[in-house]
Amino acid sequence: MNHFIRFERVLRACSTLFVVTLRAASCALLLASLAAPRSFADEGEHDAADAPPLSIENSVTLTQLNVRHAFFGAPIFEENDANDLDYSWGEFVLRSEARWRFRSHAALVVGGLGLGTVNTDYYERHNEFAAVIEPLYLHLGQLAEQGDGVSLKIGRHDRVLGEGFLVGDGENDADAALWSIPEQWWDGISAEARRSGLTVVALAADLSPSFGIVGVDPADTTQTLELDARGRVYAADLAYSWNERTRAGVTGFARDDDGLTDEDLRIVSGRATVPLGSFNLGGELARQGGRVQAPIPGRGAGTRTSPAHSAARTSRT
Repeated sequence: MNHFIRFERVLRACSTLFVVTLRAASCALLLASLAAPRSFADEGEHDAADAPPLSIENSVTLTQLNVRHAFFGAPIFEENDANDLDYSWGEFVLRSEARWRFRSHAALVVGGLGLGTVNTDYYERHNEFAAVIEPLYLHLGQLAEQGDGVSLKIGRHDRVLGEGFLVGDGENDADAALWSIPEQWWDGISAEARRSGLTVVALAADLSPSFGIVGVDPADTTQTLELDARGRVYAADLAYSWNERTRAGVTGFARDDDGLTDEDLRIVSGRATVPLGSFNLGGELARQGGRVQAPIPGRGAGTRTSPAHSAARTSRT
């Protein structure tokens, strides 16, 4: 029994050390991005200076879908009605984004997203519409998306770490699953530093309430209720790219959940992509620790394999 208690204490200490390390790495990179020397961002300065002070982008996406006699979880009505499982509906996504560069190394990005359906889909959604503010962030430092430099984003913005296997979406997006309409963002702070093939990224953000689940009522185990998610997430990524086809990296992720969902997870992953002739083979291994609803260990593992083929074409004249 004493050995078990000691082992539990060691696990808790390791978990605490992991979170503290992630927080320290995130804070260090965030502070470094603010204090970075101007010369470190000079390589991308010309690209940012060439861009107009104010730019606006708008897009509209329309999709028409038709499903005949298929069942995807939709209610089944009278069996003798052949039209019960026939659905025809439209989906649309409206996006608008404005970027105002008010300093050579500072910009404000504001956008909106409108999405909805026309007619009734196979989940019985009928002429629904939703609108959200996304993105909304302050961009400091290296404003160009390519080249060496340090950048800091504060507010609601997208952030993908590595290949997106471990950290890629800050929203548990039901609309993406039901409507094929994506929503993804983090409400927080992220920093990125790039230098000669080396990339370091840190993220500290609020845990979205969308990650709440339906579970057993802690006060009455015979009942279920909505278990809310409330807390913070921390992540850091270190990657190196030798060339376009050879790269490797490690990612750390921590979720501190103070809500009833209570999933305090700690995850580490390692990944690599290497060339094999005309193929590129990518792989990633993730190990999960932490606890789910306090007493339940959150141990787990996941893998990703991504083979890709690229063929170079040559012509003779």
